[in-house]
Amino acid sequence: MSDTISVDIVGPSYWAFMATVMAECLEKYVNEQKVTPSDIPEGVFEGAEEFFSLALDAAGNARPGSPPASISAYVFATDALRGSLHSFPTTDQELQAKLEKYAAFLKSLTKPHSLTEESDVETATTLRDFFFRLAQDGEIEVYERSVKAEPLPTGYRFR
Repeated sequence: MSDTISVDIVGPSYWAFMATVMAECLEKYVNEQKVTPSDIPEGVFEGAEEFFSLALDAAGNARPGSPPASISAYVFATDALRGSLHSFPTTDQELQAKLEKYAAFLKSLTKPHSLTEESDVETATTLRDFFFRLAQDGEIEVYERSVKAEPLPTGYRFR
């Protein structure tokens, strides 16, 4: 029996809570221009690391350990990038480099430090926007599922 995750089971809604918390923490870091790792719950941070690990597994040339989960995370990441960046990467290598940059910046959030360099502020801002977009995609999925599953109210008439 396989222990891979089906693409249909894990949609963007699976990552919505993590993405919302990460976006809110990054918003705080950008506004205060300093990183305080204690703001990010451990499970949320681990979820963010897992998301980027899966997405980067699919972005590389090697076969991912869990192809459905990795490809799914990669698709969600590219959608979030497309919705959050002013200029979307034009090649696979640029896209992979952007995801690697975000994953590296994420690792830097484990230690307190100031965000004084313009490049760090820019990365924190675009990563915040990325997580906001990922959360929004998850919320859209939840809404669409609830709309499809909801029967018409009793007594509702078309005119």
